[in-house]
Amino acid sequence: TISSTNIDITRKMMDNYQLLFDHINSRPDYKVRIRFATLREYFQAVKGSIDPTVDLPRYDQDFFTYSDRDNDYWSGYFTTRPYLKKVIKTTETQLRSAQILFSVV
Repeated sequence: TISSTNIDITRKMMDNYQLLFDHINSRPDYKVRIRFATLREYFQAVKGSIDPTVDLPRYDQDFFTYSDRDNDYWSGYFTTRPYLKKVIKTTETQLRSAQILFSVV
């Protein structure tokens, strides 16, 4: 369940990010515009800014950040656990190496 404390913390965090965004957006010399967006909005913006005749490279291997259902993204799950994150990344690397080696054999 979502408690009022979580909502308050989230609201404060969003307000602080907005202050940061406002500062960045007020500086034309940064040549950046930043705002809150969903992944869908981000990919639509990227798609709209790419020449459709250009063939972009595709990466279809493992990503650490993943989605297990609809819009449920696990992007920060391990960021507060640096040792676990290191172990997982090392294990992922070894597993991927083994997969590649096995595919050659």
